[in-house]
Amino acid sequence: MSTEIHWFRRPGAIGPDHPGTLNPVYELLDHPIVLGRADDPVITSADRAGRPVELTHEVALDRVAKLAGVLRLLEVGPGVRVRVAAEVPPVGAVLSRLAVLRLGGLLVEDEVGRIEFVPAAAEAPRDVHQAFDKPVRRLPSWFVGVAVVDHDGEDTPVDLDPVMRDARIEPAAAAALPADLVVLQRADGTEATARELAGSPAIVATMLGDD
Repeated sequence: MSTEIHWFRRPGAIGPDHPGTLNPVYELLDHPIVLGRADDPVITSADRAGRPVELTHEVALDRVAKLAGVLRLLEVGPGVRVRVAAEVPPVGAVLSRLAVLRLGGLLVEDEVGRIEFVPAAAEAPRDVHQAFDKPVRRLPSWFVGVAVVDHDGEDTPVDLDPVMRDARIEPAAAAALPADLVVLQRADGTEATARELAGSPAIVATMLGDD
């Protein structure tokens, strides 16, 4: 089932062949907040211990935009292949995919990407786990035990939890993506464009593993 698309620029707005620009993550997270649904749940997943996690639009957008800011420093954008390893905790995997889509990167399944989300090499200290696995004043990063590696630069994975807490990294706005930009390449070889994801909640739910 399709939904109304909120275009940044409508098709043909700057030329008859222009596909228009939009962003599927804007549809999923940003626009509902504009409509007053900031506190409504949008992601139902699990943490690294398998416990259920429910994130509101506001919390999910905060974490996705911040992670997109990290990925922007790694020059993630249209055409840059990004893979999320199966071992990444479910909620971290969902947020990672959304951050990639926010910038227009190409999510690939079962292939090596230039950027990869992988399990962190070392466990975080116990007190860190205690702080972020329980409801506390500080917002959980949801990336304890998750690292990112840039195969075009340093191959050493970088632990994302402390990076996500670095105030110097600015959150990234939703990029204006061409509607026909391929942003998802599935393991079976099929692809999805930014417009397909923006216009079909069912496709997004499948991609996020929220079956």
